[in-house]
Amino acid sequence: MNPLKQKLLNYLNHRVNSRNNAAHNNISFREARDFGVVFTWEGDAKYEQVRGLIKALEIYGKNIHLLCYKENKKDRLPPDIPVFMDRDVSVLGKVRSRILGEFLSKPFDFILHLDLRQNIMVQYILSRTHSKCRIGKTDMDFREFYEMMIQPAEENNFKDYCDQLIHYTKSIVTYA
Repeated sequence: MNPLKQKLLNYLNHRVNSRNNAAHNNISFREARDFGVVFTWEGDAKYEQVRGLIKALEIYGKNIHLLCYKENKKDRLPPDIPVFMDRDVSVLGKVRSRILGEFLSKPFDFILHLDLRQNIMVQYILSRTHSKCRIGKTDMDFREFYEMMIQPAEENNFKDYCDQLIHYTKSIVTYA
């Protein structure tokens, strides 16, 4: 990614996130219907874990909307995965993709960020989403992008992260 674009998006992500008027309110897992799942493509092995997480949520009757960030233009992804790339966001943060625009316009109950490391393009999604609860891996430098963070027992174990994400998300309840 162009270094200028990266700096501008980083600034805009933090600014937009602080002004995001979405009602980031607690909703129980039981009441939640629509889940957005965002991840960065890192190969087939990771995608199999993502599919497992999606199947686990679908067992509970949840509607899953998937979006994958593709960093490398040369990567070949399954055709059924909705994808966005750097070119789908302008230097000034304007959406240039129908897929990305549709995803951002959905009022999700939960957004699940399925990456073990932060990514400026996924932060772009998190800062502009209209979800009630954004969940991702613990990173205190980016806590403003989440209502809930998960710390996997093993730092770089994606399967453990997905298992804990499901476990703790299912335990979310609403208190009066």
